[in-house]
Amino acid sequence: MQPVVFDEDEGLLDQGDVEPGTASASAEERGELAELIAIAESLDRRRSEDPKVARLLKVLKGLLQEGAKPVIFCRFIATAEALGEEIKRTWPKADVAVVTGRLPPDERRTRIDQLEDSESRILVATDCLSEGINLQALFDAVVHYDLSWNPTRHQQREGRVDRFGQRSPVVRSVTIFGDNSAIDGAVLQVILRKADAIRKATGISVPMPEDSEGVTSALMQALMLRAGGHREQLAFDFGLSSERLDSKWRDAEENAKASRARYAQGAMKPDEVLPEWRQMRALNGGPAEVARFTERALKRVGAPLERAGQHHLVHLDAMPEAIKERLEARGLHGTRRVGFEDELAPGVTHLGRVHPLVASLAESLAEGALDPGGAAFRPLGRCGVWRTRKVAQMTTLLLLRNRFKLITSGRSNRMLLAEEATALAFGGLAPTPVLEGQSALQLLEAEAAGNLDDQAATRQLQRAHERLALYESPIAAFAVERGKALSEDHLRLTEAARGGATVEVVPALPADVVGLYVLLPEGE
Repeated sequence: MQPVVFDEDEGLLDQGDVEPGTASASAEERGELAELIAIAESLDRRRSEDPKVARLLKVLKGLLQEGAKPVIFCRFIATAEALGEEIKRTWPKADVAVVTGRLPPDERRTRIDQLEDSESRILVATDCLSEGINLQALFDAVVHYDLSWNPTRHQQREGRVDRFGQRSPVVRSVTIFGDNSAIDGAVLQVILRKADAIRKATGISVPMPEDSEGVTSALMQALMLRAGGHREQLAFDFGLSSERLDSKWRDAEENAKASRARYAQGAMKPDEVLPEWRQMRALNGGPAEVARFTERALKRVGAPLERAGQHHLVHLDAMPEAIKERLEARGLHGTRRVGFEDELAPGVTHLGRVHPLVASLAESLAEGALDPGGAAFRPLGRCGVWRTRKVAQMTTLLLLRNRFKLITSGRSNRMLLAEEATALAFGGLAPTPVLEGQSALQLLEAEAAGNLDDQAATRQLQRAHERLALYESPIAAFAVERGKALSEDHLRLTEAARGGATVEVVPALPADVVGLYVLLPEGE
């Protein structure tokens, strides 16, 4: 018969949060079980006298006074539901949600999202949330109400909150355990403290050794010895099972150290790769570029940002239906507090270039430009004529999409495809570019000084379109030069890393002209 009292990742519990059952019992055993159930029900009616519950409420009071948004992790569903009731009774004005394995995954996410607009929110959950759903946007404290017999589970719990995107400078972690509990003491001594000591020594977390039998034996010996002795027996000899488990821990620690040394990148120097990093950031766009794009895009789709103190409010439900559906599929709806800076206050969502809102706006605007008839908002124009003070002569601006083949050679040869958006600007009627790349793109950012009437704009665009054949050769030459420059960038990175696969960047011609604009000097 398998043990059903241990918190393992295999066996009857199967990582669930349902209380383990019991095997078939005799009439005498059923009578004893009935007495235990009656005692348990009597204790359940006296929750307010439970010292562990009282300790949790005291911990929560301190966290809430500091403005923290806590998540309390429990082992079983019944425990989580009971704690949820006690917390609601203690803080009736707070928004308290209980999420357990009783709920399907989609409903768990919905219940958590409903807490977003609340300033005073508390989540009580079982380990069904320790993987899969990130909580860093809404919570900044973790309370381990029940100890897990697997230290990896504690890391997973904390990893839902303490991860990239967490805006609080400090994430609190509190572990509650019974000082006079044989089970808690054994778990702390045999597993959790050992794992913590290795983490402090190596700087990384080491998973518990995959030796279920050794762990179970060591814990059983710890429990029996603690049950028959005093508190000083925390420092006892666990015998052969303990030695076996310690040996497994040492092996795991040595493997972790070796892996860390093997994959540590000590050859590459920051100063040698910073130029490429700066180029990449300039191409991808930093906070200022993302803010400018997002503000303009939201105005175009009819859902402008609203200023609210040090941050903005974005009204996701005001978006066109096609964009709103994309965002709802990512769990984004309602009104959100957002910002673009790297360091934001807790509770404010950071909008970077890969955020679903920014990505959805970019995709929708691009699709609208390619198919204006199907756009649900005023699409971007791929052609245009306007007057500006930024040019001294008629300037034809071509928005280009360059495609490149990246041919790698080394241990394995393969070919990758990449593309970039860039621009060329031609002055007057000459087929020689006067501006390239980022310098040419900046002309699109210049404020227009005036528009032309439709007939004059149409004539200018027709003439520019006729000149495209003259621009084919300089466009191809520019693509070739870009390929050489990118090849040199890859070569510098390879040399900085002291070897590795080399990359040759070859343009795939012809480049695509995705935008045609004519800029006229003010006064013409």
